[in-house]
Amino acid sequence: MLIVGLSVLAILGTGSDLVGQEKSQMSKEEQEMMKKWMDYSTPGANHKYLESFVGEWDAVAKQWMKPGEPPVTNEMPMKAKMLMGGRYLKYTLKGTMMDMPFDGMSITAYDNLEKKFISMWIDSMGTGIYMTEGTLDKTGKIRTETGLWNDIASDGKARVKMVYKTVDNDTVLFEMYMSGGIYGEAEVKTMEVTYTRKK
Repeated sequence: MLIVGLSVLAILGTGSDLVGQEKSQMSKEEQEMMKKWMDYSTPGANHKYLESFVGEWDAVAKQWMKPGEPPVTNEMPMKAKMLMGGRYLKYTLKGTMMDMPFDGMSITAYDNLEKKFISMWIDSMGTGIYMTEGTLDKTGKIRTETGLWNDIASDGKARVKMVYKTVDNDTVLFEMYMSGGIYGEAEVKTMEVTYTRKK
């Protein structure tokens, strides 16, 4: 309980004098555990990457309902901000999708222990929580996440791959691919969204 209490104080940035006093009374093992907890809870370079998405954006979405058919295009604003001291990215979309009102929200974390990004997505066109996880490439500009989602049409599961490409500071290209279920074994591109930062 002492470790948990001290960790909470440290994370919140309060009670630094108390932390210093108590740390001197901690065993070596407790101090090592404290350091591990602090390393786990401290935002780093991957959180700075997430911070680059903060702001207001115009989003143009293309959605392919069936392979080979022309996409359905929708435009909507996107707002993104960091939560909890720069630890999580939250973004929201609000507009129209397939001629229906649409609300969507995502929260993305970079887990320092797991060494990967973890995202959740919810929207007004479903009742589930959709999860993906993945990593950045060596350039630091392309993030790829994968997951297993409900496939409503087949009452089964489909594999999803989501790719976020940072074109420049003001442009991000998002692509979504599906496979399995009604999509078959080959990956099928089902969505593309171009985000342009509002000036």
